[in-house]
Amino acid sequence: MLMRKVLILMFLTIFCLVPGCNAARKPAPSPDPKPLVVPETSKVGFSEVDLNKAPDVVKNIAGELAKREAATWLQVNGTSYILVSTGENEKNRRAEITEVI
Repeated sequence: MLMRKVLILMFLTIFCLVPGCNAARKPAPSPDPKPLVVPETSKVGFSEVDLNKAPDVVKNIAGELAKREAATWLQVNGTSYILVSTGENEKNRRAEITEVI
């Protein structure tokens, strides 16, 4: 009986002193967040262009956009164009561009 108590006490001591299978690990350091870079903005002058005087590519895209409500921009020969359409069923609606940044 005494031998049994000694063995149990010895096993309990060993279990308390021996660390578990997995040693505690420090969590991996999280990478530093990348700084948010906001580009400088400035207003750009613009003027309305008669579609009949625009390049053919602009006319073709404008013809496709006229069928639906859409907005896009394109650049032809160094000139940027903003095309806006309210759709063919919306004759009473209008779009207005007040500034370009």
